[in-house]
Amino acid sequence: MIAIADAFSGQYANETAFMQALVDQLRIEMARRGWTGAAVHEVRWREAGDGRPAATVVIAPGHRPLELERLREKFRDVREAAARRAEQGELL
Repeated sequence: MIAIADAFSGQYANETAFMQALVDQLRIEMARRGWTGAAVHEVRWREAGDGRPAATVVIAPGHRPLELERLREKFRDVREAAARRAEQGELL
């Protein structure tokens, strides 16, 4: 498995550039290990106390290429699930 983490900061123009940088970092490590594809094992997104979001991505060897849209979809799912949990907590 390969895991990376980074915080969204001024070096990234926007969230898409941030996620693309994560994909690029993962692809470099995949190539170093001789992987031709990856399965996204886990993603985490948290809003840091200083207002900067942070992301963690864990991948395992797989058969599909690692693409920005796949990672973006995983992050979208995680964020939507967190929003639902927060909303349900407010309703209780």
